[in-house]
Amino acid sequence: MLRKSQEAVERVILEGDLLNDVQKRVVMDYRKAVGGRLEDIVVRLGFATEEQLNQAVARATTVVVTPEIVYRPLLEAAPFKLLEGARVLPVVNEGETVLAAEDAELEPLLLEELWNYFERTLPVVQAEAGTVDATLRALASEQADSSISLPEVTLEQLVALLVHKGIVTAEDLAAMTGNAPEKAQASGA
Repeated sequence: MLRKSQEAVERVILEGDLLNDVQKRVVMDYRKAVGGRLEDIVVRLGFATEEQLNQAVARATTVVVTPEIVYRPLLEAAPFKLLEGARVLPVVNEGETVLAAEDAELEPLLLEELWNYFERTLPVVQAEAGTVDATLRALASEQADSSISLPEVTLEQLVALLVHKGIVTAEDLAAMTGNAPEKAQASGA
């Protein structure tokens, strides 16, 4: 399920340090003469094994997930517990919205469920180990911190507001506190 764009693979081959400059020229000349995908040519010519190529591509295309790159509209579309359990987050990477996953292979049913919540199909990219979990913790903390905060109010201000709004009368306050009505009215006025 992990998708590496052809462009990313070619970038790793041509700009990375997997091949030297001579090998890169040979690969491009071969492609020009015969055609084919760069990764197939690299392996066919024996410049790298498929495993070496996959590792280089994985290193170069791994996303470091941080709260800043999380795509918030989609984050709010799916249940947070589902994202935590799957260890995935919708992120914007190189201008594209993708699903960053700690595990390279997501269960197809889980992936389909996520896409249903997002109301779109997102390509899955590998997240650097631990970055999704760390970002999920930061987002959970952020959510806890953003719970409704009320301004600090003194008891006298609250009583005055309740009396002023007609929610409680001075007599009600006196009955609740055992004070005379005059005292409750004085503190409420």
